[in-house]
Amino acid sequence: METTKRTSNGGHCGTDADGKIRISKPLAVGLAALFVGATVAVGLLVYNFADPVGGDNDDSVLATTMSPSTASPPQLLKDVRLPTHLKPLMYDVRLLPFVEEAENWRIDGYVKVYMSCTSPGRNVTLHLLEIVVDESSIIVENVDSGARVTVTDIGYDKARQFMTVNLGEDLRPGMQYSLEIGKFDAVLNDQLAGFYRSKYEHQGSISATNILSPQHPGQ
Repeated sequence: METTKRTSNGGHCGTDADGKIRISKPLAVGLAALFVGATVAVGLLVYNFADPVGGDNDDSVLATTMSPSTASPPQLLKDVRLPTHLKPLMYDVRLLPFVEEAENWRIDGYVKVYMSCTSPGRNVTLHLLEIVVDESSIIVENVDSGARVTVTDIGYDKARQFMTVNLGEDLRPGMQYSLEIGKFDAVLNDQLAGFYRSKYEHQGSISATNILSPQHPGQ
Protein backbone atom coordinates (compact mmCIF):
# COMPACT_ATOMS: atom_id res chain seq x y z
CA MET A 1 0.00 0.00 0.00
CA GLU A 2 1.45 3.34 -0.99
CA THR A 3 1.74 5.93 1.80
CA THR A 4 1.55 9.60 1.27
CA LYS A 5 3.26 12.26 3.35
CA ARG A 6 1.66 15.62 3.91
CA THR A 7 3.71 18.53 5.18
CA SER A 8 3.05 22.10 6.10
CA ASN A 9 5.04 25.19 7.08
CA GLY A 10 8.04 24.30 5.00
CA GLY A 11 8.11 20.62 6.01
CA HIS A 12 8.86 21.06 9.75
CA CYS A 13 5.65 19.38 10.93
CA GLY A 14 3.15 17.06 9.27
CA THR A 15 1.21 13.75 9.42
CA ASP A 16 1.72 10.47 7.62
CA ALA A 17 -0.92 8.17 6.14
CA ASP A 18 -1.64 6.66 9.57
CA GLY A 19 -2.46 10.07 11.05
CA LYS A 20 0.66 10.21 13.22
CA ILE A 21 2.34 13.58 13.69
CA ARG A 22 5.84 13.80 12.38
CA ILE A 23 8.19 16.66 13.58
CA SER A 24 11.41 17.53 11.87
CA LYS A 25 14.65 17.44 13.86
CA PRO A 26 15.30 21.27 13.81
CA LEU A 27 11.80 21.96 15.16
CA ALA A 28 12.22 19.33 17.90
CA VAL A 29 15.47 20.95 19.05
CA GLY A 30 13.82 24.39 19.14
CA LEU A 31 10.90 23.14 21.23
CA ALA A 32 13.25 21.45 23.70
CA ALA A 33 15.25 24.68 24.13
CA LEU A 34 12.04 26.67 24.70
CA PHE A 35 10.94 24.19 27.40
CA VAL A 36 14.26 24.40 29.24
CA GLY A 37 14.22 28.21 29.10
CA ALA A 38 10.70 28.38 30.50
CA THR A 39 11.63 26.03 33.35
CA VAL A 40 14.63 28.14 34.33
CA ALA A 41 12.58 31.35 34.19
CA VAL A 42 9.91 29.92 36.51
CA GLY A 43 12.57 28.78 38.95
CA LEU A 44 14.14 32.24 39.10
CA LEU A 45 10.77 33.90 39.68
CA VAL A 46 9.98 31.54 42.58
CA TYR A 47 13.44 32.06 44.13
CA ASN A 48 13.33 35.86 44.00
CA PHE A 49 9.70 36.59 44.86
CA ALA A 50 8.48 33.79 47.11
CA ASP A 51 8.15 34.51 50.88
CA PRO A 52 10.92 32.95 52.98
CA VAL A 53 10.04 29.94 55.08
CA GLY A 54 8.88 30.88 58.56
CA GLY A 55 7.22 34.22 57.83
CA ASP A 56 7.72 37.53 56.09
CA ASN A 57 10.55 38.87 58.27
CA ASP A 58 12.98 40.80 56.07
CA ASP A 59 15.84 39.86 58.40
CA SER A 60 15.46 36.19 57.49
CA VAL A 61 15.95 37.08 53.82
CA LEU A 62 19.16 38.91 54.61
CA ALA A 63 20.38 36.03 56.74
CA THR A 64 19.96 33.53 53.91
CA THR A 65 21.31 35.62 51.04
CA MET A 66 24.16 37.58 52.63
CA SER A 67 27.61 36.10 52.24
CA PRO A 68 29.37 35.58 55.61
CA SER A 69 32.40 37.45 54.25
CA THR A 70 30.36 40.67 53.87
CA ALA A 71 28.92 40.69 57.42
CA SER A 72 30.99 42.75 59.88
CA PRO A 73 30.80 41.86 63.60
CA PRO A 74 29.71 44.75 65.85
CA GLN A 75 32.61 46.71 67.30
CA LEU A 76 32.39 46.97 71.08
CA LEU A 77 34.00 49.90 72.85
CA LYS A 78 36.61 49.07 75.45
CA ASP A 79 37.87 50.98 78.49
CA VAL A 80 34.82 53.21 78.87
CA ARG A 81 35.56 53.68 82.57
CA LEU A 82 37.43 56.76 83.69
CA PRO A 83 41.10 56.48 84.72
CA THR A 84 41.55 55.42 88.34
CA HIS A 85 44.44 57.68 89.40
CA LEU A 86 41.93 60.28 90.62
CA LYS A 87 39.07 59.65 93.05
CA PRO A 88 36.28 62.26 93.08
CA LEU A 89 35.41 63.63 96.52
CA MET A 90 32.85 66.38 95.89
CA TYR A 91 31.14 68.21 93.04
CA ASP A 92 30.14 71.88 93.15
CA VAL A 93 27.62 72.17 90.30
CA ARG A 94 25.63 75.26 89.33
CA LEU A 95 23.08 75.07 86.52
CA LEU A 96 20.88 77.74 84.96
CA PRO A 97 18.28 76.08 82.68
CA PHE A 98 16.39 78.00 80.01
CA VAL A 99 12.94 76.42 79.77
CA GLU A 100 11.68 78.27 76.72
CA GLU A 101 11.81 76.82 73.23
CA ALA A 102 13.07 80.18 71.95
CA GLU A 103 16.22 79.59 74.03
CA ASN A 104 16.70 76.16 72.37
CA TRP A 105 16.25 74.30 75.69
CA ARG A 106 19.79 74.84 76.93
CA ILE A 107 21.70 75.16 80.19
CA ASP A 108 24.41 77.56 81.31
CA GLY A 109 26.63 75.76 83.78
CA TYR A 110 29.58 75.81 86.16
CA VAL A 111 31.29 72.88 87.90
CA LYS A 112 34.19 72.37 90.25
CA VAL A 113 35.31 68.83 91.05
CA TYR A 114 37.45 68.01 94.10
CA MET A 115 39.60 64.88 93.75
CA SER A 116 42.13 62.79 95.64
CA CYS A 117 45.15 61.48 93.72
CA THR A 118 45.76 57.76 94.31
CA SER A 119 48.55 57.16 91.77
CA PRO A 120 50.69 59.28 89.42
CA GLY A 121 48.97 60.69 86.33
CA ARG A 122 49.16 63.65 83.96
CA ASN A 123 45.51 64.22 83.11
CA VAL A 124 42.01 64.76 84.48
CA THR A 125 39.35 62.89 82.48
CA LEU A 126 35.61 63.47 82.73
CA HIS A 127 32.55 62.06 81.00
CA LEU A 128 31.01 64.64 78.67
CA LEU A 129 27.84 64.49 76.54
CA GLU A 130 25.93 67.29 74.78
CA ILE A 131 28.11 69.86 76.52
CA VAL A 132 30.24 72.62 74.99
CA VAL A 133 33.03 73.73 77.33
CA ASP A 134 34.64 77.15 77.39
CA GLU A 135 38.20 75.78 77.47
CA SER A 136 39.64 79.12 78.56
CA SER A 137 37.69 78.81 81.84
CA ILE A 138 39.33 75.50 82.90
CA ILE A 139 41.55 75.67 86.00
CA VAL A 140 43.36 72.76 87.68
CA GLU A 141 44.70 73.42 91.15
CA ASN A 142 46.57 71.64 93.91
CA VAL A 143 44.16 72.13 96.83
CA ASP A 144 46.81 71.42 99.47
CA SER A 145 49.32 73.99 98.22
CA GLY A 146 47.01 76.35 96.35
CA ALA A 147 49.28 76.18 93.28
CA ARG A 148 47.80 75.90 89.80
CA VAL A 149 48.72 73.02 87.54
CA THR A 150 49.50 73.93 83.93
CA VAL A 151 46.97 72.72 81.35
CA THR A 152 48.78 71.80 78.13
CA ASP A 153 45.86 70.76 75.91
CA ILE A 154 42.34 69.33 75.96
CA GLY A 155 41.20 66.28 74.00
CA TYR A 156 37.81 64.72 73.27
CA ASP A 157 36.80 61.11 72.66
CA LYS A 158 33.22 61.32 71.35
CA ALA A 159 32.77 57.55 71.08
CA ARG A 160 33.46 57.07 74.80
CA GLN A 161 32.09 60.51 75.82
CA PHE A 162 35.42 61.59 77.32
CA MET A 163 36.97 65.01 77.81
CA THR A 164 40.63 64.79 78.84
CA VAL A 165 42.49 67.72 80.36
CA ASN A 166 46.20 67.01 79.84
CA LEU A 167 48.65 68.53 82.32
CA GLY A 168 52.22 69.77 82.25
CA GLU A 169 53.26 67.88 85.40
CA ASP A 170 52.52 64.67 87.26
CA LEU A 171 49.79 64.64 89.86
CA ARG A 172 51.19 63.45 93.19
CA PRO A 173 49.60 60.56 95.13
CA GLY A 174 48.14 61.60 98.48
CA MET A 175 47.47 65.16 97.32
CA GLN A 176 44.06 66.71 96.64
CA TYR A 177 43.30 68.55 93.40
CA SER A 178 40.40 70.46 91.91
CA LEU A 179 39.21 70.89 88.34
CA GLU A 180 37.11 73.97 87.67
CA ILE A 181 35.11 74.58 84.48
CA GLY A 182 33.99 78.16 84.86
CA LYS A 183 31.55 78.10 81.96
CA PHE A 184 29.84 75.49 79.82
CA ASP A 185 26.74 75.29 77.64
CA ALA A 186 24.63 72.12 77.65
CA VAL A 187 21.47 70.72 76.08
CA LEU A 188 18.38 70.40 78.25
CA ASN A 189 17.16 67.30 76.45
CA ASP A 190 13.93 65.31 76.71
CA GLN A 191 15.52 61.83 76.81
CA LEU A 192 14.60 61.16 80.47
CA ALA A 193 18.27 60.93 81.44
CA GLY A 194 20.54 63.20 83.45
CA PHE A 195 19.19 66.72 83.95
CA TYR A 196 16.26 66.87 81.53
CA ARG A 197 12.94 68.48 80.69
CA SER A 198 9.58 66.75 80.71
CA LYS A 199 5.89 67.58 80.20
CA TYR A 200 2.55 65.83 80.55
CA GLU A 201 -1.02 66.15 79.32
CA HIS A 202 -3.83 66.96 81.77
CA GLN A 203 -7.49 67.30 80.73
CA GLY A 204 -6.55 67.80 77.11
CA SER A 205 -3.92 70.47 77.67
CA ILE A 206 -0.14 70.24 77.87
CA SER A 207 1.39 71.26 81.16
CA ALA A 208 4.29 73.65 81.50
CA THR A 209 7.70 72.09 81.04
CA ASN A 210 9.17 70.58 84.19
CA ILE A 211 12.90 70.28 84.96
CA LEU A 212 13.80 66.91 86.43
CA SER A 213 16.86 64.95 87.48
CA PRO A 214 17.26 61.29 88.46
CA GLN A 215 16.56 60.34 92.06
CA HIS A 216 18.25 57.65 94.10
CA PRO A 217 16.17 54.51 94.85
CA GLY A 218 13.79 55.06 97.73
CA GLN A 219 13.58 58.84 97.32
